[in-house]
Amino acid sequence: EKADEKAEGDEANAEEKAEGEGEDKAEGEGDEKKVDKSTNASAAEEEEEPEIGYKLKKKKHEKKLKVVKKDFFPMPLCEDRIAELKKKLQTVADREHEVQAAAGVKNELEAAIYGARDKLDRDDIVQVSTEALREEISKLATDLEDWMFEPGHSKADYETQLAALSNLISPMEERVQEMEARSGLKESVDEQVEDMKTTGAIIEKNMTWVNASKIEAVLKKVVEFEEWWVKKLESQAQLPLHEAPAFTAKEVREKVGKLVKDMDKLKKMKKPKEPEVKKPKKDKDGKDDAKAPDKKPEEPLPADLPAAEAELAELRKKKADAVEKEDFDMAHSLKTREAALVKHLEKLRSEQGEQAEEKEKTEL
Repeated sequence: EKADEKAEGDEANAEEKAEGEGEDKAEGEGDEKKVDKSTNASAAEEEEEPEIGYKLKKKKHEKKLKVVKKDFFPMPLCEDRIAELKKKLQTVADREHEVQAAAGVKNELEAAIYGARDKLDRDDIVQVSTEALREEISKLATDLEDWMFEPGHSKADYETQLAALSNLISPMEERVQEMEARSGLKESVDEQVEDMKTTGAIIEKNMTWVNASKIEAVLKKVVEFEEWWVKKLESQAQLPLHEAPAFTAKEVREKVGKLVKDMDKLKKMKKPKEPEVKKPKKDKDGKDDAKAPDKKPEEPLPADLPAAEAELAELRKKKADAVEKEDFDMAHSLKTREAALVKHLEKLRSEQGEQAEEKEKTEL
């Protein structure tokens, strides 16, 4: 019975609950309909109201400010002070430059002192200097070495002492150079003078188109130089080695070079072209008005083989002599004759061979 009562009670509760939920749902739907209606009504009212626009306006406000300059240490320099400091800076830079330059000249002087002592021991320096001069240089080098360690010397002081030492050393070095240059100079100059004389004689003999006065002028200069050269050699032979030389190698080479250049100009002068022989005009009948100049008849070739060989040998010897004497016109004419003789010899040898073959056949 209790179970039945409990079941009936549960069923009653479930029914009540279902009824309550239905009522709540119906109330919610009614409320939603009311909200929708109110929303639609407010939207319609908003559409009917006019739109209001806003425009932003800017207003410019000005306020003048007064700027006051206030300097703190370090204070900026004025123009006069800047110019003064620049001048002072330039003075310091000039002083430093002078000190560096003085140090450079001092190093040069020190090197010259040590170099002078080394040179005094050389054999070639001993030959071109006297004992008194070497002692003077040695004493000066010692004094300058002590003087360098004294303070207060300027660049000009160092330059003065360096010049004094160089004036004693330089002449000795120049005399050494000239002594070495004179060792083979005489033979070279004499050979060049003889070559110029020989060349002048060949030009005078074979190159007849060169003006004789030009050849004579160049040869005269060669003779004058030769006389000057002999006098200078005699003067140099009498001078001691420690005195200035009578001539310098450079001076002699320049004089010889000018003469060689003048002689080469004569040697390179080309032979002028011979005037062309004009052809004789023809008359109305087609014949020449003047006879053509007679050509020099060619010498007949030797008839036998031994005579041709002998003439060829003699001709080649003459051609070699002409080339040696630089008679190129003669050498060219002999060369033409030589070519003709060579062809003639080949012809004679072939004929001699044919005759020998025929003779053998006849004997057989």
